[in-house]
Order: sequence, then structure tokens, then C-alpha cells
Amino acid sequence: MTRLIQTFIPTIGCLLLIILGLATQSFVPFLSIIFYLGAISFGGFKQTREGLTELWQENTLNVDLLMALAAIGACLIGNFLEGAMLTFIFCLSGALEEYTTSKSQQEITALMNLQPRKAQRLTANEELEEIAVTDLKINDRVFVPKGGTIPIDGYLESQQATVDEATLSGESVPVEKVPHDELFAGTINRGNPLILQVTKKSDETIFAKIIQLVEKAQSTPTKTASFISRIENTYVKGVLVVVPLMILVSYFIFGWSFQESFYRGMVLLVVASPCALVASATPATLAALSNAARNGVLIKGGLHLEQLADLKAIAFDKTGTLTKGKPIVTDSYFVKDQNLAQQILVSMEQKTTHPLAQAIVAHFDIAIPKDIQKLPIEEITGFGLRTVYQEAQWIVGKWEPEKTSIAEKELLDKIRLLEQQGKTVIVLTKDNQLIALIGLLDVPKENAQQVIDYFNNQQIDTSMITGDNQGTAAAIAEKIGVQHLLANCTPSDKTHYAQ
Repeated sequence: MTRLIQTFIPTIGCLLLIILGLATQSFVPFLSIIFYLGAISFGGFKQTREGLTELWQENTLNVDLLMALAAIGACLIGNFLEGAMLTFIFCLSGALEEYTTSKSQQEITALMNLQPRKAQRLTANEELEEIAVTDLKINDRVFVPKGGTIPIDGYLESQQATVDEATLSGESVPVEKVPHDELFAGTINRGNPLILQVTKKSDETIFAKIIQLVEKAQSTPTKTASFISRIENTYVKGVLVVVPLMILVSYFIFGWSFQESFYRGMVLLVVASPCALVASATPATLAALSNAARNGVLIKGGLHLEQLADLKAIAFDKTGTLTKGKPIVTDSYFVKDQNLAQQILVSMEQKTTHPLAQAIVAHFDIAIPKDIQKLPIEEITGFGLRTVYQEAQWIVGKWEPEKTSIAEKELLDKIRLLEQQGKTVIVLTKDNQLIALIGLLDVPKENAQQVIDYFNNQQIDTSMITGDNQGTAAAIAEKIGVQHLLANCTPSDKTHYAQ
């Protein structure tokens, strides 16, 4: 923060001196000139020094030096205010560039902070030792506690794991893992403690590649910035050659007085100063990239940002992009004992942090008796929760035909309908008898259909690429009007399809 304040001090000082100059111009002209010269000196010192340093060390001319000469030229013909304004615009553009660069670095730092720097490695004696993630080697075994962030890519050694992969895929519902399934750095272990075997170095993980992508994006210039950089040296040389020629031609050929010729030459120098390009290209690009990253949109670089103007097709992720990113209860059906079933259901789900459980608790706003509130629960690995109340066994979990037998055709039809609509089906049973059906769905954002309609009306092909299952993805795609759909995609699949 201190560095940012120091960056803007010359700009603010330059502006204040210009204001003082304008305030005194009408009644103390001489004092206003001093203020204008002070603004030029205070605001333009850093850029002028950088321009001279580059000229001396690299033998190249840049717009920093040209802007300084333009300000001096404006003063030589008596336009002190114009010289001060040129300096202010140039100084402001430099400050904005430093500010946006700093903000961009903050976004990268925030991404890096999502990945742990320490890991608990299992030794040959099955003891835990804490080491830096960068020191982990392939085939090392790493312990990850419940609620801990997975520090590195690897495969699961434990019998089962529940992993929140929202940082990578955007999917709000944790993924159930079985032995030898891939685990990714930056994701969160929502289930029991697990052990993984390292398969990649810390700088080769999926998460590390995302950070590298952001860094590369911010260092990739736009076509405009590349063009400015390419012609900068030639342009400055051209201006410095044309201005003296203008003065000489006006004096010797057109017969103008030297004062008039010099005045015209200085006007040309001021007009030739590329204020607009200098003040816009790089700061605008960096600001757009960093703001997009802060809002969850990674743009590969400034060049690709500009290419949006020629967009022919666009692909969206589903969760958190087109949808709200959190499931909500859309349907509930109780076979019997509705009040008791709701109380037990909410009491059980209150004792877990699973997104589906949180959605159910938020939906059923009911009072729960103390004896039901205190019910102990047992986690059924890979399925759900179990408790006992009044000698009856209550189980809540995802609908799985092999684990829950339902004879009634009406109930089976309800389940099939919910699944066809892309909804996650949760069942509550009492002594293996179905008591309740709950349908949950990550619903589209309020403006998702409006956005898709806009692209469709502009003849831009729209696609949705998601890691979710085909049924859920198809239901969302149909509802908002997406033209093409790709479901069941891993992060690498998404990259492949996008390319």
C-alpha cells in the first residue's frame, strides 16, 4: 500500500500545482507560470529520468523522452498550461500502469495462497514429518487431515475420500474418490483423513499450471501494445527529425520569421506526442486482466482479450458461471411421518458441512426437539449418514438403487423424473423403508439465459463444458438455451475441447 501511495504522489502533486496555476493565472500571471513549471518538473521527473537512462544504456529513444521534449517545447512557445497538462496525462498513465501491475500481482499471490506450502509426509516408519511442498518427491506418501487442503497432485491410497474440487472445476458438490483416483493440489479433503502418493512435482501440478497461465497472460501484450512497442523507437526518431526540418523549411523556403517557424515546429512536437496511446494501452489491458481474474475469469493474455471483438464461438463452464454454484432444494416428497422425518433429516444434516446437507438445512426452517437435536450420527463411507431414534435406524444419503429397495412404482417414477430433470436425489429411509425424497439442483443464475440469448442472437455459437453428469448438464443447457453441450469432462478434457 505504501508503494502505491508513493506511485501516485507525483501525479497528485502535479495536479495540485496545475490547479494552483489556474487559480492564480488571472491575477498573478507570473506566479501561475511558476506553478506550471513546478508541475512539469515534479510530475515529469521520473519519466524523463527513465527516458534518459534508456537512451544512455540501450541507445534507444522512447515516448518518455518525447513527452518531456513536448512539454519543454510547449513552455518555449509560452503554453505553460499545455506543457503541464501533457506532463499530468503522462504521469497519470505511468501511475495507473504501476497500480494495475501491482493489483495483478496481488491476484497471483491470492491464487498461490490457496495451495499449502507445507505437507505431512509419511516416513518409512509410518511417522509424520512436516516438510516444504517443494521438497516432496514422486512416490512420496502424504497424509491429509479432514478439512485439509491437498498440497500436491497424486493418487489416492486410502479406501475412500470425499474431495471438494471447486477451486479447479467450479463444481460445488464434493467428488467421491476410490483407490487410485487422481487427487489435485489446491482441492480440499471434506471426508476422513486420507493418504495419497505423489505423482507430480510441485511446479507441475494442475494448480501450478493455472498460476503460470495467469502470469503468462499478464505478460502477453495486446496487438496495440505490441504495435506501440515495435514502432516506438522509430516514431520518436521520426518526430525528432521532422520537427527541425519543419522549422528549417518554414524559415528558408516559406520565408516565415524564425519566431513563427519555431512556434510551428513546437506545435508539431506537442501534437505528435502520443498521449492517448501511452495513457491507454497497457494500463487498460492489465486492469481488464486483473479484474477478470478477481471475478474468476482467466484470460490467456491481452492479445486474446482484443480478439473478443471477432468472437465466433464461446464456451462456458457450468457451475458458478452459468449457475449459482450452490445446490438448492427444488422438490421434496414425504411418504409418511412428515414432521418427524423433517426433524430427523435436518438434525442429521446439521452435523455435516456437505453442500447438499447445507442446502437441505437452509430449506427446512423448522424447530427441532432437544432429544432429536442431540442424536448421534455415524458417517457411512461414500453414501451418507446414519442415526438411531426410538430403536429405528434412519439413513440419509444419495439415491442408489442397489442400496435402497423401492417397490412402489409411483415412487420410482418420481425418482426417474427428478433424475431426468438433472437433479440430485437424496433419500431418507427408516429401517430400509423409504420415508422421503429430496431433489436438489444447482439452478441457473438470474441473468444466465439473458447472456446466452445475447450470444445466440449475435450468431455466436454457445457451448457448455462441465464436469457434471449428462442429465444435470442437459437440463441446465436446455433451460438457458445453450446450443452445444459437453458433460462428464475432467479439467484436461475441458482444455482439450477449448483448444
